[in-house]
Amino acid sequence: MKLTTFKNVGPKTNVDIPVSVLNSLSCGLFRATLKEARELMPELQALYESIPIPIGFQDQYELDLKIHMLMANQWPCIPNWHCDNVPRGENGITDYKLAEANTLKGVPKMLLWVSGTPCTQFLSRDIEVPNYPTSHSDVSNYIKALIAKEDVVDDKPLLTHIDPQQWIEMDQVTPHRGMKSEKNQWRIFARLTHKSILPTRQQTSILRKHSQEYRDWE
Repeated sequence: MKLTTFKNVGPKTNVDIPVSVLNSLSCGLFRATLKEARELMPELQALYESIPIPIGFQDQYELDLKIHMLMANQWPCIPNWHCDNVPRGENGITDYKLAEANTLKGVPKMLLWVSGTPCTQFLSRDIEVPNYPTSHSDVSNYIKALIAKEDVVDDKPLLTHIDPQQWIEMDQVTPHRGMKSEKNQWRIFARLTHKSILPTRQQTSILRKHSQEYRDWE
């Protein structure tokens, strides 16, 4: 199967939310409609206005939002290779065959944006893997094996980073990993996911009540 890379969507944004405002907000949103996001966090209106989805289609998406106050050497997201919203089979295990099938069917892609560094790392190009991964660990191992070979094609490294303030699109077979913060800073993460690929599960709160901690155990 093919593991894919990202694509930039639209021009770079210029969203600058003052720290005094960020400091007053909840730590994010979980599966909020954009209507709910505007009502719960109107302070981020500049971000909502930058979303590269026509107004008439925005109600088909849900927004995940994380606001991090990072210290140096902390990760804002998962530091190991993985793909987002991979479907699970009847056994509850991630099913990359279903993820690839969705991609081939042309289901709407996810959109991702970060306000600044650290910027999430992606593949610089699509790659073929010999077998369907059975877990995120398999995806990670495939990519690490290529990294170990110092895989370079046409002088282009295997890995790259998204740019801050740039909306990108990706699908359910687009691996990426979080990077460590090099300084104390604030960072906003936003991801829009089409409702057709979201898992069905109980939602207890749209407002995030806690912030997860991520560590690289490798």
